[in-house]
Amino acid sequence: MSLALAGLLYVRSKPRIAARNNPESFRKLSLRTAVYGGDHLGAAFLCEQAQLSKGNTDMNKSLTVLPSGEYPTMSSLEMVDYINADRKSKAEAEGLAFPCKKYRKLEHRSFMKKVPRVLGDAAAKFFATDTYINGTGGVVERDICNFPKREACLMAMSYSYELQAQVYDHMTELEGGKDINLLDFSGLTDMAISEMQNRVAAAEKFSFEMHGQAGSALMTRRKKEKKAIKKAEQLVKDLIQFKLCDMGDFPDGKPA
Repeated sequence: MSLALAGLLYVRSKPRIAARNNPESFRKLSLRTAVYGGDHLGAAFLCEQAQLSKGNTDMNKSLTVLPSGEYPTMSSLEMVDYINADRKSKAEAEGLAFPCKKYRKLEHRSFMKKVPRVLGDAAAKFFATDTYINGTGGVVERDICNFPKREACLMAMSYSYELQAQVYDHMTELEGGKDINLLDFSGLTDMAISEMQNRVAAAEKFSFEMHGQAGSALMTRRKKEKKAIKKAEQLVKDLIQFKLCDMGDFPDGKPA
């Protein structure tokens, strides 16, 4: 059995249910999933359970959210284009026309119906209105969604892991040009361990290149950013140490 599958089976066993009543045990289960479930399974589980675990830990309280603009988002229209492009690519690779019986063209209205099923009650806050010109020249309104990175990845994952990877890369590229996403560590513990490390490294690189020039008026901002980055680095180190020292055993007694 692979480590990823073992991790997934473990967190869905009885200890997970019992751990809900014990914050520390539940936190351990979350960390196990991040390590043994792989980036996809670990990230999805931590995202799903973040609100339950964050209320019972002080780890994020000292992290700083620096002044910022808005998070980059991906619209439902873009998501549909990504999905259809992915299906078209697969169809062509198999010598098939697109659309076809195996690879159907996804309609935006069908995608929108799926949003509440994937995101639940949280879906409502991502709804928006878009206008476009129809074939007769009239202005028409339609409902769309604007997804932050996490929700965009969850929607993509509901179609395929490959598509999720494409959307993740796209959103990460958008983040790279905005210091808000690189220097906001408030959601750090929602990520898998490897994502935490990447985020902190990217934040340090951005801060140094943009605000680290000696004698610059931006050095004051660099000092504030460096302080926040150091706290985030320490948080990641603490989580890794916790993972190494306190993983425990699987239910059948086999060592982790």
